[in-house]
Amino acid sequence: MQFKELISPDKLVSVVQAKAEELLAAITTIDKRLRKSIEGRLRMARRKKLVHYFHVKSSADIVGDYIPQSDVATIKALAQKDYDKCALKELQRELFIVDKFLKEYQPERLNAVYSNLAPERQHFVQPVHLPDEEYAEQWLAVKYSGKGMAADAPLLETSRGERVRSKSEVIIADTLDRLKIPYRYEFPHQLKVRRNSCGRGVAAAIDPAGAALRNPQVNPPDDIRMQSRQPENFCRQGDGSRNLQGSPSENFCRQDNSRKHDSSRRTVAFHPDFTCLNLRTRREFIWEHFGRMDDSEYIAETLGKFETYIANGIFPGETLIFTMENQERPLNPATVEALARKYLL
Repeated sequence: MQFKELISPDKLVSVVQAKAEELLAAITTIDKRLRKSIEGRLRMARRKKLVHYFHVKSSADIVGDYIPQSDVATIKALAQKDYDKCALKELQRELFIVDKFLKEYQPERLNAVYSNLAPERQHFVQPVHLPDEEYAEQWLAVKYSGKGMAADAPLLETSRGERVRSKSEVIIADTLDRLKIPYRYEFPHQLKVRRNSCGRGVAAAIDPAGAALRNPQVNPPDDIRMQSRQPENFCRQGDGSRNLQGSPSENFCRQDNSRKHDSSRRTVAFHPDFTCLNLRTRREFIWEHFGRMDDSEYIAETLGKFETYIANGIFPGETLIFTMENQERPLNPATVEALARKYLL
């Protein structure tokens, strides 16, 4: 995406609104506590090394009644009351300032400056911040090449008419589309992997045949299934490492043993299932679905992909969303929607 916003999406209003609610809740709690508190206030007097406590019950009473050291409950109640009265004033002052800010601060007016321009004028203007709709439109307009689909792969389409590899991917894609969350299917990400590390974990991310096996709900043709498991798909190098042979990833995997590499890492194009955009934060998320979690080899691939993502700063719960299933526990659409709402709205 070529357009770069000069001002990040506004997060201040939601933060300040949350603060206002927090202040109001604290004010309500303390006010109730003060209404139930005992009469009077606490006076303290230090004599030599001892502190004596007195219960002052009226303004006319300067000294107050002596409170024995053993009467901790009364001392504590009066001390808390004195604190609550002062704290309540400060909380009310803060809430007044916050409410005033929320009334004056109107970030939507900046968007209106651009939105109110005639389309012919907008064409020549680079705004400091795009409206969400236009940002999503530009984000979705980015051209890219996916992994492609095998000719004999099952015909599975999303509500947008996209062809995907499994019924579970249909569920995820349709959920994102229904919630109006922009996404790209199998968008390439350039990630660093250990050099000479082109085992099944990497292969699963960049090999279309392997990707066709991601979900137990889909029964791929036998030739594809067998091809992904054949040991001859891997070539042994002189140094003993294994590389995937005869796949679209061969440009990344094939090593020239006559050359010495001065780096232990290289760049590989990963094609995760979905790249999603949180329009509110402008943050991109990778969404991977792991569909054969009752297959030990597939689990090993999955662990390898997790290691690669983490090594590239893509952490679960931050910018990586994942779902899993096996034959006994298929993907739950409610789980998909809960994750989408949690991270992408």
